[in-house]
Formats: sequence, structure tokens, C-alpha cells
Amino acid sequence: MTDRFETDILIVGAGIAGIGLAAELAGDFRVTVIEQESVPAYHSTGRSMALFIRNYGNTTIRALSRASAPLFEAPDSLLFPHPLISQRGVLFISDEAGLARHNELFEQADGLRAISTDEALAMVPILRREWIAAAAYEHDAQDIDVNALHAGWLRKARAAGAIVLTDAPLASAERVSGRWIAQTGKGEIAADVIVNASGAWADTVARACGARALGIQPMRRSIAVLPAPVEHDTTHWPLIDDSAERWYCKPGGGKLYVSPTEEIPVDPHDAFVDDMVL
Repeated sequence: MTDRFETDILIVGAGIAGIGLAAELAGDFRVTVIEQESVPAYHSTGRSMALFIRNYGNTTIRALSRASAPLFEAPDSLLFPHPLISQRGVLFISDEAGLARHNELFEQADGLRAISTDEALAMVPILRREWIAAAAYEHDAQDIDVNALHAGWLRKARAAGAIVLTDAPLASAERVSGRWIAQTGKGEIAADVIVNASGAWADTVARACGARALGIQPMRRSIAVLPAPVEHDTTHWPLIDDSAERWYCKPGGGKLYVSPTEEIPVDPHDAFVDDMVL
């Protein structure tokens, strides 16, 4: 693309947020999505182990999660021919030091029930009985097929006329005569509105547009992939979550995905594993 390209809405970032918005707006507006990588959903979206958990986060996040339930429970079969969610369950456990945080879970809980240590051990036999001071279980927590969700929205967006350009980083953008003029890796794009859906690069994109950066700080979190105990069938184990959010463990594919939930400030980049953390 060498000539100036005209669009109504320019979305920067082709991850789950950008493509989801493009799917919603395309058809009513001319929509163009630009992505700095060679494929959409390369970074956080492509590496997500997402779960639909009704009891995760603060009041606002919980309300948004519950409002999204119909999308997952009764998806459009033309966009999503296969289920988007599958039952997983979350087992919250706490030691004595985390009891205050564990008790906070119940303040606005939806479908969360307290269970005994024996029940927790029946679900996940490798837990240490002496460590557990309290336990609770959310049966309706489900794995999300992030790839299927993103792919369905991408099909919808393109079918409605959205243009998705890869290898097209945003270099700069400025307001000229009431419109945005953006310089990208695929040429110049004129748009009425720019949407910043660039994830870890949100502040970088804001500055490229001459806007005030909000101080959005990317954080790196590590996951170690360990073999599941050979004497146990982990197929139906729930995600095991420390109520104080100091660690979690998710079974899948005969492995255990274990994270210390650390949050290390980093510059936006193609995330890699820090061997010393592992």
C-alpha cells in the first residue's frame, strides 16, 4: 500500500480486544486494524490460558464477566462451530497467612461454596493437608478456547468488510483538519477515530499519537510446565488457586502449568522466560 488509505475507525492491535471490537463495528463503519506482528494474536492473546471465572477480580470485573456469560454459553454457531468453554472448576485454598483474603472471596461470591479439607484432597490428592486452612470451590469456572473466540471474531470482522493489515506498526499519528493521519508500516492511513488496543504497547501507541500516556506498565509472569504425577489422572482436576493470589496451578494435556504469579515490570517486548525465575 503506497497511497493514502481512508477508513472510519483505525484499530491498533489485532489481539482479542482489537479484533473483538472490529467484529462489532464492521458493517456499520469502515474499519481497519493494523498489527505490528506478522500474524494477529501473537502476544498475550496467543499465549492466554484464560478461564471464565465469575469470582475473579474486583466488583467491576466480576460484573463484566457475568454480563459476558451469554456469549460463552450460547455462542453464534456460524462464528463458533465448536464450544467456546469447557468445565474446569476452580479450587481456592488458603493457608493461615491467606485467610483474610480467602474470606474476602465470599463477600460478593457467585456460585462459590466452602468445602472441607477432605473434599479438597479428594479433588486434588497431591495437596498437603497440613498447609490447608480453608478451601472453597467454584464449579462453574470454565476453560475458554481463546483461539476459537479470536478466530470467530476475525471471520466476522473480515466478512463485514474490516481490513486487517499485519506487519504494520504505527509509527506516528496526528490530527489534521479534524481527522487522524497515521503513518504505518503499510503506508499512510486517514481515519476519523483511532482505537488503542495495543496491550503492552498502549503507552507507546499513545505517545505516537501525541496523546498523554496513562502509565500502563507491562508485567511479565512466568509459568513452569511440569509433568503431572504419573500415579494420578489429572484430566478432571480443577485449577488450584491460592486465595491470596501468590501462586496457581492448572492441569492440562498431562502437564501441570504452575505459576508463582510474580509481576515483573518490563518494557513491551516479545516475552521470554527468565531462567532464574523458573
